[in-house]
Amino acid sequence: MNTSVLTITVLSIILIACILLYKISSFVFKRKKSSLSHKESLKIKNKLKSMTPRQYEIFCSNLFALMGYKVLITKESNDGGKDIVLRKLNKVYYVECKCFTNSQVSRPIAQKLVGALVGDKLPPRNGIIITTTAYSKGCIEYSKSVGLKLIDLNETINIVSSFDPKKRKQLI
Repeated sequence: MNTSVLTITVLSIILIACILLYKISSFVFKRKKSSLSHKESLKIKNKLKSMTPRQYEIFCSNLFALMGYKVLITKESNDGGKDIVLRKLNKVYYVECKCFTNSQVSRPIAQKLVGALVGDKLPPRNGIIITTTAYSKGCIEYSKSVGLKLIDLNETINIVSSFDPKKRKQLI
């Protein structure tokens, strides 16, 4: 085999490898950009914070339904420590929804949800607290120690922004 043919073959292989690496790295490191503008995000945040607790529970149930869960909203009062029951892939999850304007979700709220889960023989990691504000340090530490999932307002906005505009309109 001639040296120039061998050189061209090696260069072609290197070029193809570089193109493949570029394509793979573009796919792997591609960051999903929010499809919401800052103005749209603020509008949704304000709307969520202005909801009644029951309206927020309904919003959250619709959000989880769009995420592929089967959803059951519990009674408005005496709900057994959970606002929503989710089912997906033969697993059951309990959700506590907290529609606050200023105060943070505290540790006792997380403990109440864990009590509901354990009382029904479900592991604490099957619990989710979703809020329109944030979580106290005590709530965060306790939730990490037992495996509860915490979803704050910013994460909710990120989830909402992941849907196409048509589905977003169904939510808000």
